[in-house]
Amino acid sequence: MDKELHAIALPWFYEDDFDAFRALLPERQWHRNYREWKQAAPEARSRLERQGMSVVQVPVRTSDLKAFCQQRNRRVNTDALVDYCNDWASASRKGAGLSAGSGYRLRA
Repeated sequence: MDKELHAIALPWFYEDDFDAFRALLPERQWHRNYREWKQAAPEARSRLERQGMSVVQVPVRTSDLKAFCQQRNRRVNTDALVDYCNDWASASRKGAGLSAGSGYRLRA
């Protein structure tokens, strides 16, 4: 099985931004707090890898997701988070060298 064809971009949240994400994306199913998410996230990653997926851990902040959506004139929602993570992972695989928080900043 070609893992490149079955790559999953997994959003990886920051503790200081977790509650802001919960408020920004209320339609998404969330853990009750960052600690619970942080405990569950590695198992979710391992489960996907056991299924043959190549997992790309995507560091994400609310400010980056908002900028991503504003640049594309789209709503901020869970679908946008998925697209943001997929774009970030794709750029990362192509060697674009994105670092955490650098993906989609608005230009002044």
